[in-house]
Amino acid sequence: MAVVFRDVLQRRKAEEALRDSEERQAFLLKLSDALRPLSAPSDVAETACRVLVEHLGASRAQLTEVTGEPGAEVGETRGQYVRSGQGMPKRYLLKLFGEQLVAILRTGHSLVLSNTANDPRLSQAQREAFSHAESPSAITVPLIKEGCFVANLTVHDHKPREWTANEIIFVEETAERTWAAMERARAEETLREREADLARVQRIGEVGGLDIDIAQGLRSVRSPEYLRLHGLPQDGREESHADWLARVHPDDRHPAERALFDALESDGFSYDGEYRIIRPSDGAVRWIHARADIERDGDGKAVRLVGAHTDVTEQK
Repeated sequence: MAVVFRDVLQRRKAEEALRDSEERQAFLLKLSDALRPLSAPSDVAETACRVLVEHLGASRAQLTEVTGEPGAEVGETRGQYVRSGQGMPKRYLLKLFGEQLVAILRTGHSLVLSNTANDPRLSQAQREAFSHAESPSAITVPLIKEGCFVANLTVHDHKPREWTANEIIFVEETAERTWAAMERARAEETLREREADLARVQRIGEVGGLDIDIAQGLRSVRSPEYLRLHGLPQDGREESHADWLARVHPDDRHPAERALFDALESDGFSYDGEYRIIRPSDGAVRWIHARADIERDGDGKAVRLVGAHTDVTEQK
């Protein structure tokens, strides 16, 4: 009998690493698909926690924002998903779970707990705090932004558990992607609020705003107040140059267009004009005063016009 022994350890390690990588990529794709349509930061946090808990077979997870000075940090739960057990309170002191553990988080390192009942880093009071929170095992990933401890993502299990290296990576990557998605949602939320405020200011002042892309054939985007002033439907935010020109009174059409193109073809940075329109909604003739800034490229060519329209019929 002839026997050949071959060391396949490296091959097995490579195969295992490949499986882990493929599993992570599939999970991150699922996470991205789940977060992409969400517009509220709290929805982003809750959905990320749900996807993570379901994938790891854990009991619950929460994303907590952190405020306060070191040693007195306060956690604010922004989103959580509970499959079993009790959820975290809306607000709590981090030091209740042990200053030694919180100090690890401040350094930016993930905290892995396999069995809080016998962890030597915990006092009896802190073990009781974990027991009360139904968290005998957990992974907590801190988020350090610009040198500050701003948040953490924690996944819990209802029993002691030896977390694998791959599971720790799952939580770490989920934390970073969730925070990025929440920041995007916050920025979009702020933009929506600013747009709403701007629309209210325009409505109060009866000023219609417009943004004309000169490089793309004078296509324009108009504000809701512009549409009202011009007697246009509220779903018609975009229009072409020809659409605008057709609305201008026939007697003013040529001089109004000429004044616009003279401004664009000059080397100036502003446009000012007055003309009449015939409002499509009711056929009324209204005087419009148009003012705008002209943006130019490095060669001085006009590329964008941002302006405002006011109805000056009563003044006329």
